[in-house]
Amino acid sequence: MNDCPVCSSKNFKDFYNYGSHQLVTCLKCGLVYQPISIDHNEYSNNLVKEVYDENWVLLQDQYKMDTFKHASFSLNLLRAYLSSDSNILEIGSGTGEFLYLAQKYKYNILGVEPSFTACTYAVEKYQVNIINAIGNLNNLKFDQQFDAICFWHVLEHIPDPHTFLRAVKNHLKKDGLVFLSVLNLDSFTNQIYDTLSPLFSEHDHLLHFSATTLKLLMNNYFKILSFFSLEEDKRLESDLNALSQVQLLRKPTDIIGWLDIKSQLECDNHGHELFCIAQVKTSAS
Repeated sequence: MNDCPVCSSKNFKDFYNYGSHQLVTCLKCGLVYQPISIDHNEYSNNLVKEVYDENWVLLQDQYKMDTFKHASFSLNLLRAYLSSDSNILEIGSGTGEFLYLAQKYKYNILGVEPSFTACTYAVEKYQVNIINAIGNLNNLKFDQQFDAICFWHVLEHIPDPHTFLRAVKNHLKKDGLVFLSVLNLDSFTNQIYDTLSPLFSEHDHLLHFSATTLKLLMNNYFKILSFFSLEEDKRLESDLNALSQVQLLRKPTDIIGWLDIKSQLECDNHGHELFCIAQVKTSAS
């Protein structure tokens, strides 16, 4: 994957070498990504075994409240567009919290998760409908097409996003929806720490999208219905604390000042995450 995974440009420059992995910047579209020389399926298989093990599941359990808060927010996005009898596929279900909440709301939802350990946890903890699978989504056979497919913080782990999104589209009904979130290249955290940001040092993050590159990718297959940025409260507090230590910056002392910063970051697409809701493109779109 030396060519840009979004625009296929062969022109890039070094971003930073982290030892465990290297990042480069596409000179055409601005995507920051890992150049990968081995087979994509082999790379993904190795990554799942290395990263998403028992220790990762235990870490998810430790931050359960935050995970459920995020899952609840994501569920509310679906509720704005879909009736409770909709058929939904979640890709990258992790330890199953979103599946659990969606089932509680009476959605007909199925999860796909590459980590066997995470699948086992999800079934034992929440009794959710989840299958363990890894590799090309086109190789999975379902007995139906879906009203919606969602993947929260998954796309940044996919070496070939075009192949992935084409497969997503194939599994959707003709007016089907996609709901997704990714980490934001232009986040406040990355602006503060630059190449030393902890978000860049995690070697399972293969692609780092900005609002521009994510829209560029999605517009190939879908009509974007909603696009926005979201800043995490705890992360903003941590970032402001760090910034106040190195600059003559006074942190806001009241909730109004704090919310003003948060709102401005989100309005400017500098929040921690990017969210996109889109619909399958038809010939008339």
